[in-house]
Amino acid sequence: MDEFKAVLSIWVSKVPKDVVDEMYQTMDGWIAGLHLITGVIFSGKSAWIYDDSVQEVFDYFSFEVFSKFNRRLQNFLVRTAFVSPISIPMAEAISADAQAEIFLQDLHRNNYFTFLKRQSEVVYHFHPLFRDFLLQQASKLLPQKEVKALRTMAADMLLKAQRYEEAVECLRQSQNWERLVAVLLQIAPTLIAHGRNLTLLKWIGYVPDKIAQQESWLLFWNGAGNVYFNPKESQKILEQVFVQFEKQQDLAGMLQCWAYLLLSTICDFDNYSRLDKWIDKMSVMSSQGLEFDSVSLEINVTSMMLEACAFRRPDHPDLPQWVTRAKELYFQIEDQNQKLSLGVKLLAIAGFEGDFADARSLIIDCSGLVGQNKNKEKYRSKYLDVMERLGQCHEKSQHLSKAIKIYQAALEIHPSVERFYQRIMLCHMESGNKSEVVATYRRLSEVFSKMLHITPSARTQAIFRTVTD
Repeated sequence: MDEFKAVLSIWVSKVPKDVVDEMYQTMDGWIAGLHLITGVIFSGKSAWIYDDSVQEVFDYFSFEVFSKFNRRLQNFLVRTAFVSPISIPMAEAISADAQAEIFLQDLHRNNYFTFLKRQSEVVYHFHPLFRDFLLQQASKLLPQKEVKALRTMAADMLLKAQRYEEAVECLRQSQNWERLVAVLLQIAPTLIAHGRNLTLLKWIGYVPDKIAQQESWLLFWNGAGNVYFNPKESQKILEQVFVQFEKQQDLAGMLQCWAYLLLSTICDFDNYSRLDKWIDKMSVMSSQGLEFDSVSLEINVTSMMLEACAFRRPDHPDLPQWVTRAKELYFQIEDQNQKLSLGVKLLAIAGFEGDFADARSLIIDCSGLVGQNKNKEKYRSKYLDVMERLGQCHEKSQHLSKAIKIYQAALEIHPSVERFYQRIMLCHMESGNKSEVVATYRRLSEVFSKMLHITPSARTQAIFRTVTD
């Protein structure tokens, strides 16, 4: 990079940093190519114009490189350019040429803008500008129908290699919307699971609206992708899709849509009363008999029903049967993230009842999972937040003994969270139980001394002094 900038400064002075970075990426550090374009970079223009600048390079490729190759090698290059980096089996398949490996080796050995990379398998990649030139030649030399077929074939190869970005781009450029929709439906669950919602939304946006509106599942994933970023838009989309799935009698679609509708409502932090409609809808659906096409879907639906009832309907008549099923699922789940998520919901329900006797094994199990999970801080924080909110709800309702049990359960997960000791002390104070205030303070002091080598905060000491002074 430093050499590239130094050479560029010899020919063109005062080049903006963002322009230098873009040029370096485009030229891939190719100093000779930089020399070819410097005469047109700023000829009467204030910025680096890709199309104008690279034509000089394309002319060079045409006269000095491509024209010297025989027709068979030219055909090989314009076909393999659709995939880069490309493995030897990929090159053989897309070019339909058994000499693919020999061609790639010779191109690399003779420095024809072809580079070798050793990964899990040997792959070759073309210099970005050389590849752009080859794709331009493909459009000139091959029938449009064949170019579209090659892009689709390339997309299938890239999809198999889990190179989703390149696969989607191939299909977008070929305008093969039917295949693009099929690919998006295939990879959407993976993208959502990895938190790549915005990427999914961007790719769904490539599909013309007229086509997208006819695809219920594509609309569903559009709604699911918007859950965290635009929950109101998510609810609007998902409500429409739910009606479509209902008309199509697509139970799996209805159930998935229902779960995301509840999630988007909760993420909206606006009006939880909207949950009531969907809780009642699930009561109707479950009374008619539910058949889940996967355990994962049953876990999601069960988990969201627990969360919705915890927020709005802790006295719902159907809740006990959902809790029973949730406990059965909890001890069957192998995925730690799913298990922790469902466990937190079960503990939330137990929190409203204020009796953790039946949940004791669950609390211990959740504690172990939180400690083992690579996202342990995320789940510990989520669990503690839920427990704190539940405890405060009981405090406001003057159910102080229930609140204390909730805070004590939270401390089994994380014994050094001072705010829970403070809440327990305040609950005992309000109950007139001064001896328990003192006992709680002493437990905290002992934990802090052993684990953190510190003393309780000034606020905790102030609470303690109110019953000892």
